[in-house]
Amino acid sequence: MASSLSNAEPKLSVPLQSDQTHQAQRGAGVRLKLFVGQAAIGIGQIDLLDCIGQTGSLVLAATQMNMDETRAENLLALTSAGFSKPLVIPAGSDSNLLELTELGAALIHRFRMQDSYIQNSSADLKDWLTRQQASN
Repeated sequence: MASSLSNAEPKLSVPLQSDQTHQAQRGAGVRLKLFVGQAAIGIGQIDLLDCIGQTGSLVLAATQMNMDETRAENLLALTSAGFSKPLVIPAGSDSNLLELTELGAALIHRFRMQDSYIQNSSADLKDWLTRQQASN
């Protein structure tokens, strides 16, 4: 039974070829990921928080990022779940308007500072990875 399972084709949410093509087009790189409680926070969540801070709206932030509103809501909820205090709060009496809390703004700032440091200090690694990357 175990051997038939190991020979089974894996079920992929996207075709393997298009995933490989996407990886090759993106290029080699290094990404920062923060783990806070159950939350895993990457650049997408930080960009969403930043966009909410700039627009004052989850809906507008999702639109600007070409993201489905439900996906944006879920990302915000997952990101916020790892923290003891909120990252965004309602702005005034309109529950559709949001503003970053001090914690939310600090998270964006600290993430971007750390990411900048990592990108700058990883130049040699990224160059090496680029040379090793398979071409399509």
